[in-house]
Amino acid sequence: MSTPPRGRFRLPRTMIVTGVIGGWTGDVLTTSTRRAGRKRSGDLEYPRRPVLTALSVPVAALLLLVGGALGPLHWMLVPSIVLCLVGIVWLLVAVMSLSPSVVLRRVALALVFAPMITTPLCAMQASQALVLQARGVSRSAVITRIEVHHGKSTTYDCTVRYDGAATPATDAISCGEDDRVGDRVQVVRDPGGLVDPDFDTQVRAARTDVVFAVASEIALMVFSVSAVAVGAVIRTVRRRRAAVE
Repeated sequence: MSTPPRGRFRLPRTMIVTGVIGGWTGDVLTTSTRRAGRKRSGDLEYPRRPVLTALSVPVAALLLLVGGALGPLHWMLVPSIVLCLVGIVWLLVAVMSLSPSVVLRRVALALVFAPMITTPLCAMQASQALVLQARGVSRSAVITRIEVHHGKSTTYDCTVRYDGAATPATDAISCGEDDRVGDRVQVVRDPGGLVDPDFDTQVRAARTDVVFAVASEIALMVFSVSAVAVGAVIRTVRRRRAAVE
């Protein structure tokens, strides 16, 4: 039986990071938007060192990529989440403080939201796939059980049993709604247990995962730096007008 195509972003660790970062970021963005609506232009305190603050924006964006890349490693999940949260706070504070216009702040929030979420998730997928490509061993297996979890979204966990083992050996892997009990699959697992196992089709897509991660990171940097640049122009124009008056 052929293996059906499998969707992206279905790692257990990815779901953990999605829940923590996604929910927390949503609260932060909602609060920031409300504050932006209540305050008039220029009410936010402008940084004392705007150049240094502006230069820190790409660093904050890079933390999201690094944090996501560390996520699949079994002993780096907590540091990964911490780095991502620090990057989000740092990025939002820097961009918002350097945006003297209410409209600019709202536009910036809308533009950076998606890449702020997708960058660490794409980096997690790419990191795990690259580790399994370098260290993993492919084994044939059969899906013996599927658990369905209902929440904000429906997720699926597949239990697979490896063929040819002297003693029954199983692993739990995130899967999709197209998977069925009895499907024969190829699973790549790291003998050292550095990362979780994954389906062979996902591991072979490592190059695509890397492209998505880099593209999302570039988009995040472009949107945030552009907002900062526009904010600098607005502030310069306002100061010149004030000087003339």
